Amino acid sequence: MIKKYLHDGDKYDQNLFYSEGFVLDYNDLKMDLGNIYSKEKYKSIDKFIDFVGFVENDDNDLLVVFPKNYKVLNCEEDSKILFNCISKHIQKRPDMYIGENGDKNFTSNYPFAAFYGVYDYFANYGLYLKNKFFIKPNTGGRLNWKETLNKSEKFINYEDIILFPLYYNKNHYFSNLITDCMIFVIDYTIYKFNTFINLSPTGKSFPGVDFIDKKEDILSILMQLKQQTFKDNEQQLIENLICYFSEVNIGGHFYLKHYSFSSIWEDMIKDYLCNFYKEINSSHEIVLDKNNPRKLVFQKKSFHVNAAKPTQYISPDYYCESENTQLIFDAKYYSDIKGMDYKQISYLFMLSGMKDSITDKKKFKKTYSALILPSEKRFTKIHFQIDSMYNDTYDFIITEEYMDIRDVMISFCK
Repeated sequence: MIKKYLHDGDKYDQNLFYSEGFVLDYNDLKMDLGNIYSKEKYKSIDKFIDFVGFVENDDNDLLVVFPKNYKVLNCEEDSKILFNCISKHIQKRPDMYIGENGDKNFTSNYPFAAFYGVYDYFANYGLYLKNKFFIKPNTGGRLNWKETLNKSEKFINYEDIILFPLYYNKNHYFSNLITDCMIFVIDYTIYKFNTFINLSPTGKSFPGVDFIDKKEDILSILMQLKQQTFKDNEQQLIENLICYFSEVNIGGHFYLKHYSFSSIWEDMIKDYLCNFYKEINSSHEIVLDKNNPRKLVFQKKSFHVNAAKPTQYISPDYYCESENTQLIFDAKYYSDIKGMDYKQISYLFMLSGMKDSITDKKKFKKTYSALILPSEKRFTKIHFQIDSMYNDTYDFIITEEYMDIRDVMISFCK
C-alpha cells in the first residue's frame, strides 16, 4: 500500500518519516537529504529530499518520491510510471549503474538490474532449454553410423554383414538449474513487485527449491556452468543470475533510490525531441506533434571553439542542424530557474556565427536556443533576450520550454 508521496526537493519533515516508520540513509556516501543554506551565512538551516524512488516500512507500506514538478493524478498508476521509467533507464544505460558510477547514481537492496538482464534473455529467447543429443539403439531419428559401427554386433548373412542394433541420435530438451533459476528470478520478482511491474511471468510451475537458503550452493554451480558456456548471450544470462543471487536478500525494508534523476531527464528529453519535435514557431516556442513530427536527430555534439587551446570544447545536450537552421537545447532538471543561465547564453553567442567550412560564409540563417525543464504542464517563457543597447546585430533569444514530465515519462516507457 502506498502510504505517502513526496517530490524530489521537498522539505524534509523528520516527524512525518519517523511517525510512519520510514527510515532514510543519511551518510557521507549516499545523501538521501540535501542541505538548505541560509542567505546570510553559509550555514545549513534545513534539509530537503534529494532522491527519487521508493522506501518501505515494517508494515510493507510505501513512501514514493516523485521527480520535481510531477503532477500525481493516480498515486498507484503514477508509481508504476516512475518505477518503469527508472527500470527502462537501467536497461538502456547499464553503464551508469555499474561500479562507482552506479553507487553514485542508484541504490537498491533488490537486484533489479540483474532481474531485467534475465528477463531480457527470456523475452528474446524464452527459457533456457539446452539441446542435448542422446544416442540410443532402435529409437528412430537420424542414424549415427559411427556409434553403430563401434557398438553394434556384426552378423554375416550369406555375403552381407548385418549390424544390430542400429544407433540413432535422439534430440531431447531438458530443464536444468539455469532454467529453474530463471523461473524463480522472474516469477518471484513479478509477484513481489506486482504493484509496479507490468511484465508477464514465465507461466511455468514454481521450482520446489529454496533458492535463497541454498543460494551459496546455487552460486557455486552457476559459476562452474559459466566456465562451460561459450555463447555470449548465455554467458550474460548466467552472469545476471550470479549477480542476482549474490545480491538478493529476503526480508528487511525494501528501498529503491535514484540520486541522479537529472540524467534520466536528459535521456528522456532526447528521445522526446527525436520522436515529436516539429518546428519553432514565430514566438520562438518549440512545437511538438505526436502525429506529424519531423523525426530529426538530436545529439550531444562537441565544438572546439577555443583557438588558444584547441583541445577545449563545449557540448550542448541536444544539437541539431536542419537545412539553414541550427537548434541548441539544454536539459535542466530544476523546479524553476533563478537568474540567467550563462552557459546557454555562451553557447548561443559562440555558435550563432559559425562559418561553413567550404564557403567560409555564415552557415546558418537562424539559430534557436532553449532550456528544457520539467513541469506539470506544457508552456514556454522567454529566458533571455539581448538588450539592443548592448547588441543590435543579432536578436538573441533563449526560451524556457516547460515539458509535462508525466507525459515525457510515459512516452519514454513505451
